Amino acid sequence: MVWAVALALLACVLAFVPLFDTLGFELAFAMAIAASFASADLGATFVRRVRDAGGTVERSPGRLVLVMFLRAAAINLALLVPPLILISLNAVRVRTCAWGDGLLFYALLPGLSSMWATGVGMFAALCAGRHRKLSNALPHIILIALVVIALWRFYSAPPVFSYSPLAGYFPGNLYDEQIDLASPFFWARAHAGAWLLCTLAAVAALLDPATL
Repeated sequence: MVWAVALALLACVLAFVPLFDTLGFELAFAMAIAASFASADLGATFVRRVRDAGGTVERSPGRLVLVMFLRAAAINLALLVPPLILISLNAVRVRTCAWGDGLLFYALLPGLSSMWATGVGMFAALCAGRHRKLSNALPHIILIALVVIALWRFYSAPPVFSYSPLAGYFPGNLYDEQIDLASPFFWARAHAGAWLLCTLAAVAALLDPATL
């Protein structure tokens, strides 16, 4: 509920910020970063709650990790619905021209970032075991490290654009009204998804389903 309110409040604030006040790329970019931190935190929380409840009767670690991921990801994707509704209602006061493009950006940026971050949170909580403080902090440490790496690459490399599993895509000039998601974006998303699949598979290979 805390994260749901936080994301909804963020949408309300962005509704009064130029460029971010309509359903488009800029809003999706900001929501993707916020949703990543929310989803990573809740992904870890989901694992802790299953563990605190006494584990599970599921004997297959691979199936267990998959089921936990799908359930946690569904919850986190649901958190993106209220901000979408609020920013859509903002069209009453701010003209929105390309609804289709806006929905596509919203699905491919915060939608996919939320699912990726859910897996990161689960990975962190499973690795932390019963160390609750580490389980709380590790998802955020991982995401902050990725933000720092992305900022450093943006600063040190010639290209002005950047691909990130958190935000999805940063085109450099946010004032360019024509922003297209080309094949490099989808390859970057596939690359991030492949890394997540490998890490969760590695965790599943070492996991005791009875105790998580």
